[in-house]
Amino acid sequence: MPEYIYKARLANGQILQDAISAQNRHDALQYLLGKNYTIVDFREQSTNVLTQDIFARWTKINEKTMLSFVKKFTFLIHSGIPVYHCVSILSEQMKDNKLKTSLNNILQQLNNGESLSEALQKHPKTFSPMFINMVKVGEQSGNIEQALVGMRDFMEKEIDFKAKLKSAMTYPTFMLFVSIAVIVVMFSFVFPRFIDIFDQIGMKTPAATQIMINVSNFFSENFGKIVFLAAITFFGIKTALARPDVRLQYDRFKSKMPIMGPLIEKLMLVRVTRTLAILLKTGVPLIEALTITRDIAGNKSVYKQMETVIQGIKEGEKLSAALRRTNMFPSFIADSITIGEKGGILPSVLGDLANQFDVEVSERAERISSLVEPIMIIFLGLMMVFIAMAVIVPMFNMAGNIHQGSM
Repeated sequence: MPEYIYKARLANGQILQDAISAQNRHDALQYLLGKNYTIVDFREQSTNVLTQDIFARWTKINEKTMLSFVKKFTFLIHSGIPVYHCVSILSEQMKDNKLKTSLNNILQQLNNGESLSEALQKHPKTFSPMFINMVKVGEQSGNIEQALVGMRDFMEKEIDFKAKLKSAMTYPTFMLFVSIAVIVVMFSFVFPRFIDIFDQIGMKTPAATQIMINVSNFFSENFGKIVFLAAITFFGIKTALARPDVRLQYDRFKSKMPIMGPLIEKLMLVRVTRTLAILLKTGVPLIEALTITRDIAGNKSVYKQMETVIQGIKEGEKLSAALRRTNMFPSFIADSITIGEKGGILPSVLGDLANQFDVEVSERAERISSLVEPIMIIFLGLMMVFIAMAVIVPMFNMAGNIHQGSM
């Protein structure tokens, strides 16, 4: 039976610190609240501090784990259970150590009189700004359930969208890694053995074989330098991208790349329109919704343009007018938003746009996949033919020499 450590304030003001054993967290809390204790601190006795605290600090909570948490939270709230008890029950059920620790801390903060959104704000690495602000609006409107439903819908669509995109790009990525693996194996293990055989026989090697031998020798003699140079290049690029000006240029370059550029732009449009739609539908004010969307876009170019839009809204412009002054959206999007503003259906229009872009992204990703697959197959086939010629031709020459020598 698990043991729970608690600190509570008694009716006379005295602080009591003790431990209690119970079947689960909910039963322990119910027992203490039944004694009219004001709980100041409450946590499960940890049996493995290293795995619970150290590793939880460095691991990221899986999207599906967070979606499961939001779904359960929504169900409990819909059932009429108070927020404090919802968090208590969820804390007991969650297996993710980082999320469990955050929920335990939130329980203490709720016990100290803080609101749920205030408690969530103290855990920015666990809960996204979008989730925190939606809960805040839900508290202000008295409808946290609507906020949780909006977050649940958003996360479900995001996960489904990423899954479709990942599925479309899986085969080309697999073919790329297979090609690299084959080349590495051939140059690292196969050709060095043939080089030794050819050297011992002293036979003249064909041009294709000599090219392979030269490349193999280069990699084997400079392997350490190549790895070091690759590592330096990787960390150099990562350091450079940490600079805002470099990141801005890089993000702009990504959207202009052939083939992948239009896909990246569509991905950005899906994320921006969907996030805005959910936030506005939940009741988040426009400027705050734009700020959250700007922060989670993950693109410095979008960030700068969203700042321009936010500034325009602050100066009294409508969203459609502010968007027209940027090159972030195609003109038909601003036209659609204008209709949404006039009809009072802006969240619905943004949601429809997000669904439309979602379909376009899936179609474009499939087209890229269908284009890349034959290219990779042809490349891998040509590489195999070249390697085979470099190996088979000298083997035939060797067999011919042996046959002539035996006659």
